[in-house]
Amino acid sequence: MDHMPTFNRHCLARRFNNGNVANGMIGNMQGSLYSQTAVSTLMRRTDYINFSNNIEEGLHDVIHNVVAGDMATAFSPNDALFFLHHQQIDRLWAQWQGRNTTRLQDYRGNTVQGQGPTDGTFYPLAKLTDRLPVQGIRGTADVTVADVMDTTSDKLCYVYDK
Repeated sequence: MDHMPTFNRHCLARRFNNGNVANGMIGNMQGSLYSQTAVSTLMRRTDYINFSNNIEEGLHDVIHNVVAGDMATAFSPNDALFFLHHQQIDRLWAQWQGRNTTRLQDYRGNTVQGQGPTDGTFYPLAKLTDRLPVQGIRGTADVTVADVMDTTSDKLCYVYDK
C-alpha cells in the first residue's frame, strides 16, 4: 500500500493573510509571533523540550500558516520559501546550542506529535542513539541523532556567521 500523498499538478499557491479577520487570522500576518521579541524569548529557553516546543509551535508553524497555499500543506517544499525558512530554523537552533555546550547533548522528549514529552507509554521517547534514515542518498549510511547534533561535526561540517 502506497502512503504517498497524491499530487495534483498546479502552479505555486500562496494565500498571504490580508488582514481579513473572517479567515480566522490576525490582521498583521501574525508578525508578533516571529518578531525579534519572539526570537529573543525563544533564545532564553534553557532546555531542549522548551526550546523545541516553542520553535515548532511558534516560529516554525506560523510562517507555514501565514504564507499558506502550498506552504500550509504536505507539499510545502514546492515553495522556495520553504528552504529559506528551514535554514533560518536551523540557524536559530545552532545559535541556541552555541550558547551552552551542554546543549549539544540535550535531546529528549516524544517521538510522535501529541505524545507528552515524558510519556513513553505507546511510543518510545527520543534519544541520541535514534537512527535517522537517509535512504542511501548519495551512498550515505544512516546516521544517529548524536551524529548530527553539532553542525561543525564531520557529518555536517558547517557554521553560521555570528
